[in-house]
Amino acid sequence: MKKGKSVAAKKEKSNTRNTRNDIRSNVSRFVLLALALIVILALAIWLIISLFTDNEEKTRYAFLNEGTLYETVTSDLLILRDETEVVAQNDGIFLPLAHEGEKLGKGEIFALVLPQSAADLAASYQQTRQEILEHSLLVSGETVQLNSRLDLSQKLIQEAVSELRASVLNSDLATLTQARKELETALRERSVLLRPETIDDPELNALLNKEASFLRQLIEQTPPEGILSSSSPCWISFTCFRPSAGLTAEGIAGLDAAQVRELVADLEFYQTSKKQEQTVQRGEAVARKINDMEYSLYTFLPEGETLPEAEESGIYLSDRDLLLDDFEIVPLEGADDILVMQTTSAFEEFLDVPILHDVDLIVRSHSGLKVPLQSLYDYSETDNIAKLLKIKDGVSTEVIVFVRAQDDTHAIVEGRSGDSEAPLVNELYVLNPWTNEPGSLLE
Repeated sequence: MKKGKSVAAKKEKSNTRNTRNDIRSNVSRFVLLALALIVILALAIWLIISLFTDNEEKTRYAFLNEGTLYETVTSDLLILRDETEVVAQNDGIFLPLAHEGEKLGKGEIFALVLPQSAADLAASYQQTRQEILEHSLLVSGETVQLNSRLDLSQKLIQEAVSELRASVLNSDLATLTQARKELETALRERSVLLRPETIDDPELNALLNKEASFLRQLIEQTPPEGILSSSSPCWISFTCFRPSAGLTAEGIAGLDAAQVRELVADLEFYQTSKKQEQTVQRGEAVARKINDMEYSLYTFLPEGETLPEAEESGIYLSDRDLLLDDFEIVPLEGADDILVMQTTSAFEEFLDVPILHDVDLIVRSHSGLKVPLQSLYDYSETDNIAKLLKIKDGVSTEVIVFVRAQDDTHAIVEGRSGDSEAPLVNELYVLNPWTNEPGSLLE
């Protein structure tokens, strides 16, 4: 019996030992798992903090510059010029000889109205002109040697392109328009220097002689009334309008309020046609001779608007990326709702149109320190007061400014009179003030 009890006791003692080992093993696994979870959690927190820290928006700075904001209304403008409508005096094939918008001297032939019997000759003449153009482009790059004028022309083109890029970046319409004009002038200068007559090429010379021969034959076969020439210096356009105002300078100056109102009210009825080589009938308008570079623009003012000051107003054409701001505003007696502007600016731009549609008419302009709206904070649109963070002695300094004008993206601001901290041109300021605060050191 004693022996049996001893064996049972040993077995019980062994089971107790195994149970304790299992408990210790389970506790160890739990502790290791908990430690692993803590490490993973700490790593995740570190990654999140690191991610947000790396993506934190940096404070951005800029120098204060002057600029201009414009108040605009959308309008259609009627254009009247001192011009003469050219009407065909015989039936036949209309053949333009000059280019659209070309300036002519006295007595220059700009078009022919040919008899039908000259159709094949006219086709040969046109084909030769096309060959001259294509061959000129082909050989100009190979045979024309750069000279001082061409070098200067290329330099002007490069400078104009640089000015164009800078004005686009600064969103300065006036500078943009001027840069565009300079580029067009430089390109026109270069095209003159590369005209066919400057290229010494046997094949091209043969084509030019062939063109001259065809032209002589065409003129010989055209009746006298079909030879259209300029009686005085002018610009020629083969774009005709219906109805045609056909007014001289004296006629335009003599328009009264009722006549102008009628002309402007009928803008939707104007039709434009460009005359190319085609059959025309006697009495049909085929061209326009523009006698003077000055032209007049007419439009109705929106209700409640008064005549703007010339120095504050302008015309912006977004489709042409063109700003007109050099004109004279002419009061029209008895018509306070009609704006009349006279100018010579961009004369060649509008030779082929009677109406400028959906123009941004600048009725007011505001100039001063120009800043993005986002750079202002605590902005009260009721009182037109806001705050701006500028940098003084390397430290962010809060200044109060008055908002004189604004559009969707920018504002014209000025400091308080007598404020020693009032912002000035070329001072540094904070573009995104939500990333900074007064008293912060310049980063």
